[in-house]
Amino acid sequence: MTQPIRNRIIITMWIVSGSLLPLSAIASPEISDSQEVRKDSITTDNHATQLLGIAPTEQKTDRSKAKQPVGSIKAGIGPVWTTSRVYMENNRDYETNIRGTGFGASVTTLRWGCTGIGLDFYLSRTTIEHRTYGRIEDLSYTQFYLGPSFVCGGRLIDRLRGEVAFGLGLAVHSDTGQNELGFGIHSSLGLEFMITPKIGIGVEGVNQKHLFKKPDGYNTPNDESYGYQQLGVLFGLRTYF
Repeated sequence: MTQPIRNRIIITMWIVSGSLLPLSAIASPEISDSQEVRKDSITTDNHATQLLGIAPTEQKTDRSKAKQPVGSIKAGIGPVWTTSRVYMENNRDYETNIRGTGFGASVTTLRWGCTGIGLDFYLSRTTIEHRTYGRIEDLSYTQFYLGPSFVCGGRLIDRLRGEVAFGLGLAVHSDTGQNELGFGIHSSLGLEFMITPKIGIGVEGVNQKHLFKKPDGYNTPNDESYGYQQLGVLFGLRTYF
């Protein structure tokens, strides 16, 4: 091979190799930049994932806190009136709108928004002084009720709460030497003022209707039901949990 041809080959190789160096130098930064972009995108995705992971958890926690059951224990005492007719021994004379004293207590929990369930207790004592033919006839009786109830209530304004309850349960009538078991219907409407977040005072209107089986041979006038109905106003305390 002559010297001019060899020189041409060397020059050609030098040109090719020189032209490849810049390409490799240019290619590496591009790969590096793409790697940096990829790292940035991964970091961004991780950050977004963390944000998405935290936000629903916090919202779920807040919602769960908002849906926590609201419970209360309350007790009250006050006047009650027997609005049904209470017949005397002769089965002709009767008294009505007789005033007595009532006591009520209940435990409630609101598990579905403003609705929930409860357990109600009611006890009343009434004494009658019936005058007939120049003599006074004394009669006293006790009404007892215990049963579950459906409750609807909640906060009306800042510290004022309202509650309505309706229930069915066991009723007991007791007077001198006689006890009867029957069926009771309970309904109430109450307002409560919260002194603190855990303690309140309230007033409650109560309607109790107790039905019992008629004794053999006993006929009620005008086909009236055999039982007692009472209306009462109870004042008392409430505690919330």
